[in-house]
Amino acid sequence: MNRCHIAIICTGLLLAAGCGHARYLLKEPEGGVVAIPSNQPRHREKAIELMQQHFPDGYEINREEEAVVGLVTHRHEHAKSDANDGVHHKVHLRSTATTTDKTEYRISYHRK
Repeated sequence: MNRCHIAIICTGLLLAAGCGHARYLLKEPEGGVVAIPSNQPRHREKAIELMQQHFPDGYEINREEEAVVGLVTHRHEHAKSDANDGVHHKVHLRSTATTTDKTEYRISYHRK
């Protein structure tokens, strides 16, 4: 693995670590919307904490949905080197890119 690949992997891990939180998208006197990276139990627990902080006397969930918030492109490169005569090298490079939707999970709620 070269330095560029290592840097890309490290950057991705840091970004993923920073994205593992719940946040308010909307916080009003009678309701709100909380966003989490996905509907996994550890993320949902953080969303519940925010909703309970907003309405300590109770809240009800109105709606839950997954929302598209952008695009993510993953690039994959594979290089293969062949030695023709022991001195000159032929390099074959294959590159592919895959673009997918970036999503988050949203929970809408209101005061009980």
